[in-house]
Amino acid sequence: YVSEVVSALLNPALKAAHASVTADVSAQMHARYEDFLPELAPRLLDLAVGKDKDTTTKTRRYAAAAYQYLYLSGLGEPSKVRKIWDKVSGYKAASPSVDGSPASAERCEVADLTSLTSLVKLTAGHGGVLPSSLESLPGVPTRSDPLGDFFASRVSLSFDFVSQAWSNSYLSHSRTVARNERD
Repeated sequence: YVSEVVSALLNPALKAAHASVTADVSAQMHARYEDFLPELAPRLLDLAVGKDKDTTTKTRRYAAAAYQYLYLSGLGEPSKVRKIWDKVSGYKAASPSVDGSPASAERCEVADLTSLTSLVKLTAGHGGVLPSSLESLPGVPTRSDPLGDFFASRVSLSFDFVSQAWSNSYLSHSRTVARNERD
């Protein structure tokens, strides 16, 4: 019975919009069946990080959002959330200098901005990800999260990459337009 419910929750037809329902069902199943979460969580994580290269982007987004909801409801592991965020944000750790070559700084190379945006929305209000302009609004969650600094740093690094990529693309386009007008 448990494996059938797990299989249903891992259905490729599900979308990121279904992730909160998946977390609710998972919480209820976990409360009743001890072996439910240990069967679901690893498979959900494998989908989220794209362990199987045939996993579609839609399925990865769903799995990442579902695991994030599990974490926010107290059922997910922080180390697994970090793994998902690192994958979605394209995180590259800083590397030390070797043989006199310069060290590289930590950075993110975002490949799927939609997935990243979904995760950022899910973490709003959890440890400093929420813009300060919205913090004073009534009803906005302000729960402190052990991963708060982690969320904030990944969001910052990711959007630095996105803004740099957009800037480079804009400059390249502008140069092409100017060259075409000149010729």
